[in-house]
Amino acid sequence: ETVIDVLFSAGARVAFHATHQGLYAGGYDDIDSARIGDAATLRVAGMLTTQNGGITEARIFSDRLGLYRALRKPLAGGSPP
Repeated sequence: ETVIDVLFSAGARVAFHATHQGLYAGGYDDIDSARIGDAATLRVAGMLTTQNGGITEARIFSDRLGLYRALRKPLAGGSPP
């Protein structure tokens, strides 16, 4: 599920912040594989440029460090991964 938290436009520029929630599918080599399938949240922010009704430029940044840190928290009843 993706939720647009903030959306703001001024002229041809659009800024946004969104939160994407889903299941962790892997990708970090040092995260315990037991975490695959766990609920995960990834936050993103971006700036878009539009022209003639389309997007001509996009710069989108994700908080992969925040996701990584959340996945590094200890499993319930266990030690840190």
